[in-house]
Amino acid sequence: MAGDIQCNQTNIPTTDNTPLACPEFTLTDCIIYEEAIAYLGLPENSPMTDVVENMMLSLIDARNRVEILESVDVTKINGFFDYNDLTTSSTPISVVGGAGYTYLTNDGAGAFTNKLYPPNGVTDVWDTTLNQFDFSQLSLGSKVETRLDIEVTTSSPNTAFSVALEVAIGGSPYDISWINSFQKTAGVHKLVVSSFIYVGDSNTRDNPAKFKIQSDENIDVKVLGWASYINLY
Repeated sequence: MAGDIQCNQTNIPTTDNTPLACPEFTLTDCIIYEEAIAYLGLPENSPMTDVVENMMLSLIDARNRVEILESVDVTKINGFFDYNDLTTSSTPISVVGGAGYTYLTNDGAGAFTNKLYPPNGVTDVWDTTLNQFDFSQLSLGSKVETRLDIEVTTSSPNTAFSVALEVAIGGSPYDISWINSFQKTAGVHKLVVSSFIYVGDSNTRDNPAKFKIQSDENIDVKVLGWASYINLY
């Protein structure tokens, strides 16, 4: 009968469940990266086990850095400290001509000392007890710009004197020239000079620094103060 035609076709898709051939697993120690991977700190011919491990450590470190950055108030990566000396206003520092460098002091007890606007996480950069800069709270790469304000009284005409910042005292010290002056007349000379250093290594960061002055003739020095503007890295 026409109404009893059998149809063996179907429009329902079928799935081939035949198991696929699975190759044997290879231990990660057996997979070798011939080229060095510098950003993971790996040399040539490192096994994949080390690659994966170092990659995970790198990701953890990146996550930790992000968490630190998220917790930092980025509006305060810059700040300043202004240290106004009191002692030398009445008792100047005497520098003997030709006797080499004499360190400058700053007790921070002057009326114009201002430490209200520090950068984030930094409480001070000048130790008034030890009379030295302390950069230990700064991150590597930070910049410290300092305006030095001194008053020099020369007793003889044609007096030459110079100021340097001695950095990394007790480590591998080095000098940064700050002022070179030649005064033709005897008298009082006010000098305000700004320059900067950068915290480029642990030697600079972890060891103190001091201003020092030398002259070819006897001079007296009043430290009006110095202000340090800090840009954290």
